[in-house]
Amino acid sequence: PNSFHNREDHQAENLPPLDPEIVPFDPAGFLVRSLAYLIDRVVLSLLSLLFFTVAMLALRTGFYIQVGIPAWGKLTTALMLTYIAMTFMKIAYYTYFHGRTGQTVGKMVCGIKVVNIHKEIISYRRAFLRWIGYLISSLILYMGFLWAAVDKKHQGWHDKIAGTYVINI
Repeated sequence: PNSFHNREDHQAENLPPLDPEIVPFDPAGFLVRSLAYLIDRVVLSLLSLLFFTVAMLALRTGFYIQVGIPAWGKLTTALMLTYIAMTFMKIAYYTYFHGRTGQTVGKMVCGIKVVNIHKEIISYRRAFLRWIGYLISSLILYMGFLWAAVDKKHQGWHDKIAGTYVINI
């Protein structure tokens, strides 16, 4: 059964418990993780630009200005729609890729992967929790991301929250 519901929970039941202080694999370093994140941000930014362009065309604010309707109002509407759409796009992007293969586009390029303590791909539920952890990690000057540079297991706050590891493959 390859159901995404509780996939990792069912698989982990048959495995012996591991000491959480010992990492039984090669964790990815801070710099390669940062590069993967940067690549993902570029991918998401390009999607955002595409969505914004479509929103502007849909609102007819490109080179055509309707009489009596200020262009800044249309621009503001397009920006708000883009922000809302991109928030959902980020949730979907990180949750889907981490839950499906353990790798986003950036992680594929950099040869790293998100796994649980048993070196298995995480569930979609855990992937979503990891995305929530991204929000927490970014709250105070991205300290939660920077934490991976000093943590002995190279875990950011989002990894600790979701019980995940980023490993070299």
